[in-house]
Amino acid sequence: MSMQKKNKKRYLKLGSMALCLAMVFGQSSSLLASSEEAYAYKDVLEQKEAEEVQKKLFTLKEVQDMARSRGIETLSAKSDLAIAEASKEAADMAVYDARYNASLPGPSNVVQEALAGAMGGQEEAILGLDDAKAKAESQMEVAVYTGEDLYFTYLQLQDAIVLLEKSIALSQEQLKVEKLKIDLGLSTPIEVQKKEVALAELKDKLEGLKNNLELTGRSLMRQIGQELDLEFRLDREFSTEGMREEYDPDQLADLAVKNNLELSVNARNIDKMLDNLENVLAPSARSQMGSRIDAAILGKNNAEQSIKLLARSTASGLALSRQEMALLEKKIDEKAADYETMKLQTSLGLAPKLGLQGAELELDTAKNDLLKAQQSYYLSLRRASLLVKGVAISSAAGAQK
Repeated sequence: MSMQKKNKKRYLKLGSMALCLAMVFGQSSSLLASSEEAYAYKDVLEQKEAEEVQKKLFTLKEVQDMARSRGIETLSAKSDLAIAEASKEAADMAVYDARYNASLPGPSNVVQEALAGAMGGQEEAILGLDDAKAKAESQMEVAVYTGEDLYFTYLQLQDAIVLLEKSIALSQEQLKVEKLKIDLGLSTPIEVQKKEVALAELKDKLEGLKNNLELTGRSLMRQIGQELDLEFRLDREFSTEGMREEYDPDQLADLAVKNNLELSVNARNIDKMLDNLENVLAPSARSQMGSRIDAAILGKNNAEQSIKLLARSTASGLALSRQEMALLEKKIDEKAADYETMKLQTSLGLAPKLGLQGAELELDTAKNDLLKAQQSYYLSLRRASLLVKGVAISSAAGAQK
C-alpha cells in the first residue's frame, strides 16, 4: 500500500474521531437539536402548562380543612360517636323506666336492684360518650395529618419523576455517544450493553413512580372527600412560620403520655378490674382475673414506653433535621459553583455538553433534596405538636391512638 493511501485512511479515521469528539464536546452544530425540534419541544411544554392550569387547584390549607371534616379517620370516629350517643340515649331510657317501675307497687329489693343496674349502665354510657367525643377530636387531628402527609408525598413524587426524566435524557445521550465510540474502536459492545441496561432500569423506575403518583393522588382525593379520578394540582406553598420548633424530649414525652386518650381509658379499665377483683371469692376466678389484670397493665406500660420513645425521638430529630437542611444549603452552593464552572468550560470547548447536562442534573437534585427535607421537617413539627395533645403519629403516618 502506498504512503498516499495510508495517509488518506489515517485522515478519514481522524476525521471520524473529530466528529465524535465534536458531538461529545458540543462543537458540531450539525449534531445540535434543530430549531424546528426546539420549537416543537416548546410547544409540548406550553401544551402541558395549559393542561395543568385547567386542573383543580388545592392549597395546603384547603387540604387540611377538608381532611378534618371528610377524612377517613374523622368519618370512622363520627360513626363511633353516633353509636355512643345512641347507647347513652338507651341508657337514659333504661333509667327512666327503672324509676317509673320503682314508683309502682312491688318487691322493693328487685326494683332497687333494677334501678341500680340501670344507673350503672347510664354511668358507663356517659363515660363511653365522653371517650367517643375525645376520640373524635383526636381522630380529626390524625385525619388532617394524613392529608398533609399525602399532600407532600404527591409533590415529592412529582419532583422525583421530573428528575428521573432528566436522568433518562442524559442516559440516552450517553448511549448515543457510546455507540459512536464503537465505530471508532473507542468502546466495546459490553459497555453499550451496560448503558442500555441502565437506561431500561431507569425507564422501569419511572413507570413505578408514575403508578405510585396515581395511587397517592387517589388516596389524597379520598382523604379530602373528592372524586378519586378528579384532575387536580397542588399549590407548592407551605411555611413553618408560627410553628413551635423547639421541644424538650422529656417534657414532650410526659405530655404525650399524660394527654393520650387510649392510655387514660386503659388506666380506668384496669382500676375497674381491680375493684371487681375484691368481689371475687373463688380462688380460680381470682387467678384468672388477676392474669387478665397483669396482661392489661403490661400492655399499658408497653404502650406508654412506645409513646415516650416516639416523643423523645421526634424532639431530638428536629435538631438533626435543621442541621441536615443547613448542610443541604451548602451542597446547593457547591453544585451551583460546579455548574457555572462547567458552563464556562463548555462555552470554551474545554468540557463536553454531556458534562454540563450532568452538572445541571446534580444541581437540580441538590435543590430537590433540600425541598424534600424542608417538607419532612414541616411534618416532624406537626407530629410534635400532636404529641403535645396526646396524639401519637409515627413518621410513616401510622396513628397510634
